[in-house]
Amino acid sequence: MDEATKKRIIGAIKSDLSDRFRVIDNTGVNRQIVAGLFPDVLLMRQEPPKNDDVLFVMRIEAQGTDLTNSIAVWKELERSEVSFYLVVPDAELDKAKQLASAIDVSAKFAHYSIDHHGKAKVSYE
Repeated sequence: MDEATKKRIIGAIKSDLSDRFRVIDNTGVNRQIVAGLFPDVLLMRQEPPKNDDVLFVMRIEAQGTDLTNSIAVWKELERSEVSFYLVVPDAELDKAKQLASAIDVSAKFAHYSIDHHGKAKVSYE
């Protein structure tokens, strides 16, 4: 996935959830490690007080990606101490759910679309 598309999706997540969470774009230079990996987005407890409580991690999958190539990453993120969100294109949602169920990965799901103006919309389940 190109960086501009990922940034649009992360921007939509920030817009949707920043009233309830501190939304951290974890794709930049100062990335945080969770479960030995770098999830794309961290949802943390709101401040104040200052805290580093990660509540959810999000992995964003690109349109047309072979989801089976992501199985190892999904399993590691699922083993972390925080809840794991898998963010997939609208068209891949059912396939991602079936794959996660088949490999016994417990994940929450969100799905996104990008309109013809390049605006991302994310829906959460």
